[in-house]
Amino acid sequence: MTELELLRLQVRGIPVHIHKSPKRGEWACSSPYCVSLLDEAPRGAPGEHPDTADVFDHGEVSNA
Repeated sequence: MTELELLRLQVRGIPVHIHKSPKRGEWACSSPYCVSLLDEAPRGAPGEHPDTADVFDHGEVSNA
């Protein structure tokens, strides 16, 4: 994800936060269900299929 893509999400009103995990480094996430910024993957809604959490994972933020 580029900084421009991150800005577009924020302008659309989608809150995005940055995780800082030891294994993955810094990566952007838009899941409203995360409880820790140290998580390795986004958390989905309770009862939601685990694969749907990938929708919230926007990957590493790059300057490109």
